[in-house]
Amino acid sequence: MSRVELLTSDIREHGRDYYQRRRWMDAYAALSQADQIEPLDASDLWLLAWSAQLSGRDEDFARTMGRAYRAYLDEDEFLHAARCAGWLGAMLGLAGESGQAAGWLNRAQRLIERESIDCPERGFLLMASAFDHAEAG
Repeated sequence: MSRVELLTSDIREHGRDYYQRRRWMDAYAALSQADQIEPLDASDLWLLAWSAQLSGRDEDFARTMGRAYRAYLDEDEFLHAARCAGWLGAMLGLAGESGQAAGWLNRAQRLIERESIDCPERGFLLMASAFDHAEAG
């Protein structure tokens, strides 16, 4: 393993540790630094996205969660990709970006329907739909 790979691995591990300890800003800083050296995999992008969200970086959350979605698709992890799309849709909806939110929620729905199983992701989308209906009266 090269020196750069070791350094990146150490930084990534620190980021994961900070995330587990709920030190969101530190997790965001470490995972962002590791990502600049070598692109993170899907699971670490998920951690980076939530670290961004939980430290008040809404735009970074959206951008990174979109990257996590694409990375999970590349790994054929369709329910994980659906989870990313669902959360991204929900957060964009809360931010008033209804068009983009609907697009992401539709992506999540298509991925979940493809799997044809009951799963937490399906329940998440049902909950989002219930909130929409309640808001509409």
